[in-house]
Amino acid sequence: MSLVLLGLVMLAGGATGCNLDEFEEEFDTEFTVPPPQGEGFGVRPHRKSKRFKMERDPQDAENVRFLDASLRVIAPEGSDLTFMNQLDVYVCDSIEFEDCTDPDSGNLTLLATASGFEPGETIRFLDIEFTDDIRGFSKDKRVLLTWFVYPTGWGYDWPDEGVTIQTDVRLLVRVDVL
Repeated sequence: MSLVLLGLVMLAGGATGCNLDEFEEEFDTEFTVPPPQGEGFGVRPHRKSKRFKMERDPQDAENVRFLDASLRVIAPEGSDLTFMNQLDVYVCDSIEFEDCTDPDSGNLTLLATASGFEPGETIRFLDIEFTDDIRGFSKDKRVLLTWFVYPTGWGYDWPDEGVTIQTDVRLLVRVDVL
């Protein structure tokens, strides 16, 4: 189906005299969320930041859009997403790691979020919050993403080793081919 849509887009581009080449960039990361220290409203979010390098320089593209993001529990076996209240994915306005540790700093832009996890739910697509061009967030083909996991403070039986999750992110890169 996606090949058919890509073919239609390329045909439409050819009819107007310009050709567009579209490709996806995919990133994934796996990390463990440790048991929270404290309970209730005093629980701090767990933060994970990672730089990703794109195959092609996004500055050469016509635009780069955030397509989707997903989240799934890896371990321990039998765990679900109820260990957290919310997960937010941010892109850093600066590739410098030090500038991207606080969601209230003004250096982070919210890309996607998820909350309201149900018992037994182990996989979730996140709600997209930012649909504009994200080329301005990259430098030297790199982009810095930061995840904030807000753990459940009450009623979750945390394993000592924490909960390991995997997140996947897809970007659509559109290049004008002359």
